[in-house]
Amino acid sequence: MLVDKCETLECVKSKNLDFCFECSDFPCSKLQPLAEGADRYPHNLKVYNLITIENKGLEKWASEVAGIREMYFKGKFKIGAGPQK
Repeated sequence: MLVDKCETLECVKSKNLDFCFECSDFPCSKLQPLAEGADRYPHNLKVYNLITIENKGLEKWASEVAGIREMYFKGKFKIGAGPQK
């Protein structure tokens, strides 16, 4: 199975950047939500994460996300509402 290249990643690489938020065009149409899964995932999650990384730094963001991912994948967690009992 051939997988298409990620246009967003290719764009970032072509501009010699590490993150989209470093680009003068941020946010651009490449960050628009996908139709598949739009009913289950917040449309602005990518942009939110990028802005949070820009504001807090990658290390702090990653440490905070690790805890959220733990709850999300191993606990009961509802996007937009947080941990569920």
